[in-house]
Amino acid sequence: MHDLTAMRVFVAVAETQSFAGAARRLGLSTSVVSHHVAKLEGVLGVPLLNRSTRRVGLTEDGAHYLRRAKPLVDESEALFRETRERASAVSGRLKLAVPPGIAEHLILPPTLDFIGEHPRLDVVLDVDPRQTDVIADGYDAAIRSGALVGPGLRSRRLADIHFCLCATPRYADRYGVPKQVQDLAHHKIAHWYVPGGQAPWQFETVDGLTEIAVTGPLATNSLHGQFRAVRSGLAMAALPAALVQEGLDTGEFLEILADAKIIPVPLWILWPERAFEAPKLRRYIDYLVASLNDHE
Repeated sequence: MHDLTAMRVFVAVAETQSFAGAARRLGLSTSVVSHHVAKLEGVLGVPLLNRSTRRVGLTEDGAHYLRRAKPLVDESEALFRETRERASAVSGRLKLAVPPGIAEHLILPPTLDFIGEHPRLDVVLDVDPRQTDVIADGYDAAIRSGALVGPGLRSRRLADIHFCLCATPRYADRYGVPKQVQDLAHHKIAHWYVPGGQAPWQFETVDGLTEIAVTGPLATNSLHGQFRAVRSGLAMAALPAALVQEGLDTGEFLEILADAKIIPVPLWILWPERAFEAPKLRRYIDYLVASLNDHE
């Protein structure tokens, strides 16, 4: 087999007219340089160099081989440098799967900032409630909340989603407000739609962990839909604290059961386990972690 490494070594010997000079240029020992050249001559079946104690010269076949080999070696080294530079740069495309709600209110803002800082990067943000198969569907990564699933994937915890149970003064005037967690069973709740059954809400109270099943006029996998239901006075909902903070500050929203904290939900990013990870993905993940934790 034609060995590019041996070709590169031969070119260095021919240009320096010395095995020792080629060894210094390439950072190899003289014996390794001699071995590669001898190996190349053996594969080609012709001598490429005239060796003497004072200098190394080219044979006729060696001169012909050098003319053809030098551009190939130069091109391979240029390709190597170009690929390394591309790998270290944030460029190309990132294809991400993100569930609705999380995408619009948590992931999109820092993603837009990241794109703004790296104009050579294109991002495909696929907003879909389905549990995407990251590997089979060709995604660079997927963002998910709650429990992790999927073999052959690496993961990193991006942040914890902190929730605030809130309602409007209009809702409170019309329906009252719960005094304890158990009272939520009798209130109108806009809650997350989960195919196959609604998981109970979990609260950390002075009495420990408390779970309560909630029902209400709206079940949806749209975070924006839940937000609109609260704003209209139709229901109360547990929404990400960052989403409702402005409304709490202005008095548009009221925090309900402030002493009973909803258990935060961890937010994860998953990506295929590979020997080499794309630097653009590592940089993006680091950026998300910094952005999401800075705005908790």
